[in-house]
Formats: sequence, C-alpha cells, structure tokens
Amino acid sequence: MDFPGLDFAIGRKFSAEIRDRLRCRVSPSAGSPGFLLLVAFGRCKFKLSDSSVGVILQSVLGGSSSEFHALELEDRVFQFVVHSQAVGFSVYKLGQFSCQCFEASFFLWNSNGLAAARKATTLHQQQSFQWVQVGDRKSYAQAVSSGFQSCDVPSRVVGSVGSRSFYQPCDLTRSNAPLSSSGGARIHRSPRPADRVVIKTCRKKNIVQRVKSHSDSVQK
Repeated sequence: MDFPGLDFAIGRKFSAEIRDRLRCRVSPSAGSPGFLLLVAFGRCKFKLSDSSVGVILQSVLGGSSSEFHALELEDRVFQFVVHSQAVGFSVYKLGQFSCQCFEASFFLWNSNGLAAARKATTLHQQQSFQWVQVGDRKSYAQAVSSGFQSCDVPSRVVGSVGSRSFYQPCDLTRSNAPLSSSGGARIHRSPRPADRVVIKTCRKKNIVQRVKSHSDSVQK
C-alpha cells in the first residue's frame, strides 16, 4: 500500500529528540518494558488498518512501523506500544497531530483515555455531517404574493371612486397581443367582473353630472 504525502522527516526528528533526551528508542525493543497508548483518527485519506496505522505512527514518531504493534480496538481507535513510560508520556504530550493526509490524537491507555478517544472520533463525524437548518416554508399564496411584490408589473387604471383609483395589472404573457406602431405589444385586457361594476358606476355618475349641468345651462 502506497502512502503518498506522508513526511517521514517529522518522525525522524521526534525520534532523534527522544534519543538525545531519554537515551532510548521510540518503538519498543527486546527487553524494553513497553508502554501502551491509544491513537484516535479524525480525517484520514488512507484506509485504516493495523499495518497502515503502524506506517502513520512511524511518520509521526519515527522508529519502525512493525514494532509499534498497532491493534484496532474500535472504529478509528487503535492501541500501540512504545519503548517505555517516559517515551509514552512524551508522545501523549503531543496531543494532536494534523497534516494534509490525516489527523491523529494521542491518549493514555485507560478508561478516561478510551472515552476521550471515542469522543474525538465522534466529534469528527459530527463536523463531517453537519445538519443544515432550513428556513420556514412559504405557502403557495405567500410565494405568489411575494413574487408580485418583488417585480414591477405594468398596470392601468380601470376606474375610480372619489379620489381613489383602481389599478389592474397588465398581462404581458399573451402571445396574440397586437403590436403598436412603435413595435411594442399593445396591452388589451377586459376588466374583471368587479371592475365592470366600478366602471358602470363611474359612467352612470358622469352621465348624471352631464345631464344636470346641461339642464342648468338651459335654465340660465
């Protein structure tokens, strides 16, 4: 299995620091007491298995991948062995390591450490699959109403009562509308029944006013 993108120079640097400070290796050797640790993975571009986790640990800690004896305990949670307790606490102090290929967190092998490892993997899954809050759905009437309010629809006066005028939106979707002299479509639309009542009332009012004014002029 190939591991493109892993930087093993990081592990060699950490291993050299352990050798200079503790005078020992990172990975266990024959006769070493050994010390168990846990590693939990968040994102990872590689398929996680006992062997692949050993290679990933080598890229971070140095040593030899097979000597860590990585073993899967749960999904994305593995145990591994280092040389001694002192080395183990040095790895534990790393806390979390992140690069473009993976994200790993180190914990002590005990009940608290196992619970923290589970929480780390669960947190990653929650971040990967976040719920998206959907706004309130509008009814059909609300959608149509908001649509008319958000666009400019031509209208014309169909009648008036006193100082109040009544407007009617023009139908711009009619394909058989005659063309005006300027080339544009001339809008023709018959008024609605309610509009006809207003128009008839206005016409009657105008006729009465004309007859009255004519009679007044005759009397004079």
